Amino acid sequence: MVFFLNYAPILIFNFRHQNILFDNLVKFITQNAPAGVSRNPITLIAKIIYPFYSNFLLLDINSIYGKLLGIFAVVLIIIGVYKLDLKSKFEHSFLVFWILVVTLGFLFYKGHIPEYYFFQALLPAVIIVAIGLKNNIYLFIIFVFIFSLSNLYETKNFKSFVNYQAKKKIVAYVTSDSQDQSFNVIYEVPLGFKTGYDYLFKIKNKKAQEDGKNLYIIGVGEGASSIAQTYRQKFQMRAVAELKIKENVHVVSVK
Repeated sequence: MVFFLNYAPILIFNFRHQNILFDNLVKFITQNAPAGVSRNPITLIAKIIYPFYSNFLLLDINSIYGKLLGIFAVVLIIIGVYKLDLKSKFEHSFLVFWILVVTLGFLFYKGHIPEYYFFQALLPAVIIVAIGLKNNIYLFIIFVFIFSLSNLYETKNFKSFVNYQAKKKIVAYVTSDSQDQSFNVIYEVPLGFKTGYDYLFKIKNKKAQEDGKNLYIIGVGEGASSIAQTYRQKFQMRAVAELKIKENVHVVSVK
């Protein structure tokens, strides 16, 4: 009953606005895109789902500590699910259902799948990990020890995809390519990688505008190389060009 009460305002809003939410949901599900990771469950899990949880939940890195933490966290999730009272407590079942719907639901989705689509499933995953650690001091100590080592290693060896020089090249390209015309910028970047651009544009007396004539997409990370293809599909009637600044750093222009 509580579940339906929570979603009642959304249903009422949808009914009063000519079914707008349902229509957009149908468009979202049925949009066409070339065959990709969403058509292959193994690739979806290995290339998108697990890396996402590793980066945002487990802080997975290439060190042995990060790998140990990833394996250990998976074990904790299994233990946490085992400790859940799935039969008599609806909220416990809902945690598992929440994760399954978000992750497995994209197996049937034909469009591009950015990592942030899975952000909503982090909360139940954290809760399940906490349940796995509950009342077990030894597991908790091991988890904290490995987590601390992985964080220290990550902090010591962290190398950003985008440094100051790369951002300067990006801003220089956008301002030069747009010339005196207005432009807008979309940032397809991981959390925390968006900083600095507004200041660099300001130095050149430029500012991105929502209704700018030209559109530029800054892509950073492993999915940066596929951004151009995505926007060529979205803007088939416009000219789409791509500039590779460095590995995993691309700028796409739409005119």
